[in-house]
Amino acid sequence: MKKSPRRALKSKPSINTPLQPTFDAAQELKHEVDVIFFAYIIRMTVTLLLSLIMSLVIVKLFKVAQVQVIWVVFMSLLLGIVFTFRRGVQPVFTRLLTLAKARMQLKRYGDVIYILKNFHNFGNQQFDKDGEAHFLLMMAYKEAGEPEKAEAMRKWIIRGRPRSSYAARLKNEANL
Repeated sequence: MKKSPRRALKSKPSINTPLQPTFDAAQELKHEVDVIFFAYIIRMTVTLLLSLIMSLVIVKLFKVAQVQVIWVVFMSLLLGIVFTFRRGVQPVFTRLLTLAKARMQLKRYGDVIYILKNFHNFGNQQFDKDGEAHFLLMMAYKEAGEPEKAEAMRKWIIRGRPRSSYAARLKNEANL
């Protein structure tokens, strides 16, 4: 039986076809991290839309004066942002930490740096309460051959998480 021209187009391209994208590990990791953040952004957008709808319902039900409408909408959006941030960022951090631990076991230090560096740089250190993510980042820098950045992370752990077990261990070590 002959393939119809339509079925031939739907068939899988061969490996040598230039149209087929080739994914290396970095692109795959970037895609995985992007999916995690995209899911968070979607959750945040839905929560903001729901809080906006709720504020409009409140305005309609209670026939709020026009001057107070702005305040009701503003406060509900603020509540939506705070609720989403507190509820959403912690699971994102947990998933990224789990992903970084898995990559660390595979000795893919560049991946660990890619995953955790931006989380550190954007001021989300409060989610790493025990300093584990920063310790992983420090070890990844050390293994990747970047001793200056590893030392900076070591100092940050000692200063930023002084009560953690990682800080106590690093205080005793004079050198990486």
